[in-house]
Amino acid sequence: MIKLIVTDMNKTFLNEANRYDEIKFAKTFQKMKQQNVNFAVASGGPNDKLQNLFIDYQDQMDFISQNGSVIYRGSDLVHAESLSDDQIKQTLKMLYDDFGPDIVGVNVSGLKHTYVDKKLPEKMYQLMKQYYSNTVRVDDLSDISSASTNDQLVKVGVTFKQGENVMRKVHEMRQMLPSGLESLNSGFNTDLIGTQGVDKATGVRYLMRKYDANPEEVVTFGDNENDLGMLRLTPNSYAMKNGIAEAKDNAGHVTEFDNRHDGVLRTIDNILDNQ
Repeated sequence: MIKLIVTDMNKTFLNEANRYDEIKFAKTFQKMKQQNVNFAVASGGPNDKLQNLFIDYQDQMDFISQNGSVIYRGSDLVHAESLSDDQIKQTLKMLYDDFGPDIVGVNVSGLKHTYVDKKLPEKMYQLMKQYYSNTVRVDDLSDISSASTNDQLVKVGVTFKQGENVMRKVHEMRQMLPSGLESLNSGFNTDLIGTQGVDKATGVRYLMRKYDANPEEVVTFGDNENDLGMLRLTPNSYAMKNGIAEAKDNAGHVTEFDNRHDGVLRTIDNILDNQ
């Protein structure tokens, strides 16, 4: 019997317009509640963005945000894996000094807001606001700290210019990260830098303990590199039909339908109807 279902969001649960079939989800969610199946979403994005997508259900589900660094049950904060001010300062210096011309945007995310430099071009600022709803400009991102923002800072995001050498630049950057940090690709040429060993699987393991679920009682869905950890956790993992090859190689299954055609909801319905 399945006790827990966890899905990634962009290009997995959400379609290309970053929406989902709300009527279909309402029926599926009711079916999950009837069978005592817990539902959670996991994303590289901020918690408030996730909760706004599930405003009618947020008190009945769990939210794993910032690639596993932040976990909420409804509106209650359960855990946050913070970065130190020194780690952030070292990371930003490295990014600006060694990769400046290759980068189109940098941000620092906290529990309250996502912070960007005032010098960030308006076009990129507006694009970031689509993914980070509580975005705030600061005079100099290099000087950001938990004290200056009165916030708990959890991630540094970096978006590279599109180009044939982007993966080489990402690899170089990862080799230069300060000790104790690592990055995961979240799509759209964006890497999220955070505490080493903390990813979406971290949040899923917490929920497994909370709901007394073993790996065989968990279902996960994902499409990208930042989903690999949770896809490896359970034999009941699904890479999206539209996912990257590495996701498909690390998942127990591949969905029959892609994110444009309700691949996650159709698969959940099939699982619930057959257990």
